[in-house]
Amino acid sequence: MPRRSGIDRHHPSVQTAGHVNRLECEGCIESYYALFGRERIELRLSVLVGVKINGHANDRATAFEDEVVAFPEVIACQMISGEADYLLEVIVPNLHH
Repeated sequence: MPRRSGIDRHHPSVQTAGHVNRLECEGCIESYYALFGRERIELRLSVLVGVKINGHANDRATAFEDEVVAFPEVIACQMISGEADYLLEVIVPNLHH
């Protein structure tokens, strides 16, 4: 393959790709993530919101979590202890949104 395609199998990028492929096959790399430029898509403001739900029944928590994931502005939802039950990270274009 290297001679026909003109690719040098000893080139660092080819060696790195092989190494990454091996790590994927061995299960060392489980997934990849994309980080988007919030300003480029006009989501310039990140807000942390504490949420308290009534009661701590498992069905209420599950219902809340199911509702929260429907909002594309919510990019993180963590169950926490303390005054709030959940901490949400929400991204919006501005304070007026």
